[in-house]
Amino acid sequence: MTSIKLKYFDLEGAAEKLRLALTVCNQDFEDVRVDYAKEWGAMKNTMPYEQLPVIEVIEADGSTKTIAQSPSLMKWIARTYDSSGTLYPIDVNEMMKVEEMIGLSNDMSKSFLPSLYLGFDHTRFGYPAEWEEKEATIQKVQEKFLKDDIPRFMKYFSDAIQKHGNQFITGKNLTIADLQILTQMRQLSSGWAKHIPTNCLEGYSTITDWMERMYAVPQIRKWYKMDHDINIKLTYFNIAGAAEKVRLALAMCGKEFEDDRINYQDWPTLKPTMPYGQLPVMHVSNPKTGEHQLFTQSPAMLRWVVQKFDTTGKLLPSDTQKMMKIEEMIGLSDDFAKAWAPCLYLGMRHEVFGYPQEWPEKGEVVKSLREKFLEKELPKFMKFFTRALSGGAFFAGEDVTIADLQILPQLEYFTKGIADHVPADSLAAYPAVTEWMERMHNIPQIKEWYAKQK
Repeated sequence: MTSIKLKYFDLEGAAEKLRLALTVCNQDFEDVRVDYAKEWGAMKNTMPYEQLPVIEVIEADGSTKTIAQSPSLMKWIARTYDSSGTLYPIDVNEMMKVEEMIGLSNDMSKSFLPSLYLGFDHTRFGYPAEWEEKEATIQKVQEKFLKDDIPRFMKYFSDAIQKHGNQFITGKNLTIADLQILTQMRQLSSGWAKHIPTNCLEGYSTITDWMERMYAVPQIRKWYKMDHDINIKLTYFNIAGAAEKVRLALAMCGKEFEDDRINYQDWPTLKPTMPYGQLPVMHVSNPKTGEHQLFTQSPAMLRWVVQKFDTTGKLLPSDTQKMMKIEEMIGLSDDFAKAWAPCLYLGMRHEVFGYPQEWPEKGEVVKSLREKFLEKELPKFMKFFTRALSGGAFFAGEDVTIADLQILPQLEYFTKGIADHVPADSLAAYPAVTEWMERMHNIPQIKEWYAKQK
């Protein structure tokens, strides 16, 4: 297996766009931060062009190659690891848009260069080593960049975003141009340049809105630890039920949460305080900002969780064809639930179906409905599920999706023997389904989740 080391100093600089590219591609890498004072002097002559960043590619056989030049490295990462093919498009017209924006970004870097490097090594620009006017000159140069260059380049970038549909820099897809430009905007607004204030992008709403969309990308949010302080409490009864798919989604995304399980005897008191008089509900809070949200409706929670925390982009892909397949399977799962609902709820709350409170025939009717379900409805739906699984290891192909997370606890119910007249071997005649369940239980996050429940 190939492994990657990205070497640079302990700052964003020229390497940050590479770190973001690897992160967006879900490619593991070792982020090696070189100590400039202690290590760089000895390392410098061993680097291909006596500079950083570099990437070391270590093959399974132990052989190593070192590649350099950050613009080339960014394109290499996209071509090598981007399975979507959108970070650096093959299509020449789309690629041209990306390269045009990268060129504009490079022009802004050149304009910013005096503001940056005069503070590092002014002698490179012809000034004497002892230079009394240094600070005054740096201030003048940076203030000129703030007054003249930032407005000019922000207009160019804003025009590009608006021209391409107000999504990303070159259109509806995130590209390496977005990654490069984001790191520049972060540098400009970081306060690193003494005379360029941290609010220098205020007034350029197209730019700041675009940055918010960039920070909404799950991989980027995770890289910058933007959701690190978000606390989640998921409240439901001490059963799988409607909450389990949400619990599984949080587990799959590696997001810790408080699994709040209430007793049924507490429910009458709690019920009037719930938005729709039902559970589950999900409390989402950020102690740093004081923000608090209360979410309801488990299907909505499921989608929010994966869009917020799934860094793989696979649990609910943005691709419309893949998403359609997932939603189709969720629709089938919902149909299955509706078919089972009378069998379930007559045993729990028969009076809502028009039966009297005292109903001597209840046990016989429930038994009859459940046996009929096992005879007719269960084989029908297992046939549908089996057919769906013929196209891959999971319900929507080769990757686990929210469809799998919804269907797993639904089918688990029929293997536990907890419902009267529904034996624990009800699914034994459907090997494609039981094998899929076994695959699901072998996924590390799911395996760990269920191990905690024992």
